[in-house]
Amino acid sequence: GIGAARYLGRIGAGRAAGLAGPVLARLRPARGFADLLDRVYPLGSGWTGWAGPDTVVCRCEEVPLAAVRRAVVDGARDVRTVRSFSRCGMGYCQGRVCGPVVQGLLADLTGVAVREAGDLHGRPLVVPVPLGELSRTDPAGW
Repeated sequence: GIGAARYLGRIGAGRAAGLAGPVLARLRPARGFADLLDRVYPLGSGWTGWAGPDTVVCRCEEVPLAAVRRAVVDGARDVRTVRSFSRCGMGYCQGRVCGPVVQGLLADLTGVAVREAGDLHGRPLVVPVPLGELSRTDPAGW
């Protein structure tokens, strides 16, 4: 929200920094704790081989590993496509729990690096807009 307000010229850089500082300060302990958990409980090498076809990958949508594998066979090469094909990440947690697992599985199944598999949290900056919607918009308001 702060970034959008700054982009639209509703607030200046100083005000944006003043608003963002306290928010980031409140998030810092949680981020530190998450980083600590990642260091203390890392996934072991070969973890993708531990699971069987019926192993639930996405608890919210009850998606088994077999569905993720099927999505890759059907052409999924990023986690958003796996989501579209299998419903992984569409449940209550919106991929916060299963997202990293899907990234790791996709990387293992396709041979791409985890960072290249994409994520379920980034949002596109632009989206398609129907022409009818554009025709009802006053260009002076842009």
